[in-house]
Amino acid sequence: MVSYARIAEIAASGRPAVLVTVVESADSAPRSAGARMLVFDDGTIEGTVGGGALESRARELAATAMRGSEARLAALDLAADLGMSCGGRVALFVEPLNTAPTLVIFGAGHIGLAVARLAQSVGFRLIVVDDRPEYASRDRFPEAQQVVTSFAPEAMAALPTGDACFVVIATYSHEVDFRIANALAPWPYRFVGMVASRRKVAEFRARWAEAGVPASAIARLQAPVGIAIDAETPQEIALSIVAELVRLRRQRPRPAALIAAAGDSSRLGYPKALLRLDGESFVRRLVRVLRAAGAAPCIVTVPPAAAGSAIRTELADVEALVVENGAPQQGLIGSIRTALGLVERASALLVAPVDCPFVDVELARSLLGAAVDPDAIAVPVVGDRIGHPVVFGSYHFAALRSPASDTGAAALVQAAGAHLVRVASAEPRVIDEVNTPADAQRLGIAIG
Repeated sequence: MVSYARIAEIAASGRPAVLVTVVESADSAPRSAGARMLVFDDGTIEGTVGGGALESRARELAATAMRGSEARLAALDLAADLGMSCGGRVALFVEPLNTAPTLVIFGAGHIGLAVARLAQSVGFRLIVVDDRPEYASRDRFPEAQQVVTSFAPEAMAALPTGDACFVVIATYSHEVDFRIANALAPWPYRFVGMVASRRKVAEFRARWAEAGVPASAIARLQAPVGIAIDAETPQEIALSIVAELVRLRRQRPRPAALIAAAGDSSRLGYPKALLRLDGESFVRRLVRVLRAAGAAPCIVTVPPAAAGSAIRTELADVEALVVENGAPQQGLIGSIRTALGLVERASALLVAPVDCPFVDVELARSLLGAAVDPDAIAVPVVGDRIGHPVVFGSYHFAALRSPASDTGAAALVQAAGAHLVRVASAEPRVIDEVNTPADAQRLGIAIG
């Protein structure tokens, strides 16, 4: 049993953790009300709420709560929801502890100092990193939890990561900035921002692409960093940066959307994304509709190199995040995994194959609203047939990352049981796909 004294100790330590408490227990549930479990940011636990599938679900709920910094009550039927033969029902209260985020500042110069002072005043825990001891010192940064005087790989590898960790890069050298951002690319952070001009950022992105840095990692870097307020002085620049950090910190998780445009269209003889419905390309139509429905970001996965260039050109003036499918050999699940790498905090992911453009704003909103529960999967239906797009609640993200084949997403829908929410569609074409010229002609779609 996790004692109240232990909970108080963890709360005082500042270590991110989630407290899971059984608040209701019925029939043959394994633990009675009052059982408690602590789940830490590295996945380790103390105590238990029942073991087996129940404990596994509690860990997943804790991970979601830690990302969103919000408590929730989860009612579970152990047989129907978890397949546990013992049966019974439990209600778990999942409560994050120590959700104060960490800000790692690379660069202890004038901007770094101003950012540290302002960020500390609004509740960020601080780590300052600079290889100049005369700048990175306790005397200069008394408010910092840690001061590191090295940019060496081993020093950076020891820094915290994760969804509660923000990064600002503002060193004395653009080349040092580049090396730091390059070193951080593989690691998960809530936010990575860099003080730099747009020209310098464009140069950096090109260099990363040539070096083979994944497109998802390049897209994650926010630069120039800060809210646009025409800042000039270090204090004004710090204000713009910290304002952006606070906005992100307080931002409630939102649903994201994926438009999977990286598939093969050899049978059609024309890129599916550029087919036209009512005079508008499939991909532009889907971006417009899904953004209007409230999904953000709207991610479009495209084929590599020249095959994806026409789609990029089509979306040049559209607010969408266009990235290469990081695992094209895996088909749709590869696109889903690529998207999930960019939306760790999303409340849900709407998945739309690009050749299913018949969803309208009303249906997309209904699907997103139906998947408000993290356990839910929402699908449009025409009669008893399931169509597209499909919305997966955040609980399913871990399973979507794990399948080895393109059957992964479909298998989750088939196994959703009581968590599958069917939304009736007035548009019968949501169950159709476009694979051949005959399909296009039947559905009133223009090729070329």
